[in-house]
Amino acid sequence: MTENTDIPLFTKKDMIQFRTSKITLYEYAESKRRAIDKNISLKGIYEICCYACGVKMLDASIRNRKREFVLARQSAHYFSALLTDRTVTNIGKAIGRKHYATVLHSIKTIRNVLDVTELGGRDERQRIIELIAGRLGAKYRVDIYELMEQDRTDEKMRHMRW
Repeated sequence: MTENTDIPLFTKKDMIQFRTSKITLYEYAESKRRAIDKNISLKGIYEICCYACGVKMLDASIRNRKREFVLARQSAHYFSALLTDRTVTNIGKAIGRKHYATVLHSIKTIRNVLDVTELGGRDERQRIIELIAGRLGAKYRVDIYELMEQDRTDEKMRHMRW
């Protein structure tokens, strides 16, 4: 093997579940990697994002282009797409009554903020996004930073395939 690959570690319980399932080991590993508690709500994510940006949920939902309102909506779109299995259309309808293209733009914008500030210095938006990630991780007991890193590498791989 010439390329570096992540080999997931499985417990005995995982292997017993795998033996009783009808999927391949790769599919099982991918399902375990993306398996997140289903109790995560869009409203809970939106509340944390609005709180971290210092805005009220009602104010962020209306049509307003101020920086703090936009950052609250965009970060809520990003973390909702990252943590839930909802479609982009459902996320847009639930958070700010936005079109699916707006949600895709929000996700792309937050990814760019994370990549650009990683190369340069720390930005105010980077600090707020890290605060949101920390609060979401504490509330839902999920390793958000690992998911964000996985999302970034998956996105880079998608661009490399073209």
